[in-house]
Amino acid sequence: MPRRIDCFATLALWLCLLAGFAQTVGPAHADDATLERVGAHFNSIRTFAADFTQSTPAGEIGRGDVVLQRPGRLHMRYEKPAPIRVIADGSQIAVANGVDPVVPRPLSGTPISLLLAEDVAAALKASGATAERDGDRIRVSVKRRDESGPILVTLIMDADPLLVRQYVVTDAQGVSNVIAVTNVRQNQTVDPSLFVIPAE
Repeated sequence: MPRRIDCFATLALWLCLLAGFAQTVGPAHADDATLERVGAHFNSIRTFAADFTQSTPAGEIGRGDVVLQRPGRLHMRYEKPAPIRVIADGSQIAVANGVDPVVPRPLSGTPISLLLAEDVAAALKASGATAERDGDRIRVSVKRRDESGPILVTLIMDADPLLVRQYVVTDAQGVSNVIAVTNVRQNQTVDPSLFVIPAE
């Protein structure tokens, strides 16, 4: 896989492979009311679609679109030259890049599964997520530890009205991949064929 495509595939793989989110790292400083508000907001959204721009630490930019349907369904498509798709069908999630075999994995336990849960509020609470309000922004964060050290997943939202702006994954070395979303559409009809994981 070319290096540029590999940069954009990194976050896609994290979405599929990170698990064990019940194991938090460090003390939790939760704003319970804010976390409950965020959870209730996501519970009111059955479908979510947006355009996204992903920036890598190397300064590379990837673009595409994402569609979610709760519970459990996701289609994230990168534009060329990174023809990558991340697809969740309700129980499994897979990365399709047109080169490597498509290997479905369990959706449960992955960071994206929190936003795809039937009850997002309960899923966030059970994961050990914390929320804090900083002026006009809300940050919802989940930390975990793997063999390389702590990993932080952060969802950044406008506070009023609630609206997703960014999704950030920061690894143990402090390197962050950032996805910014625009043109958000909520609770619209979506094509169910988007959520079919290809056989190959």
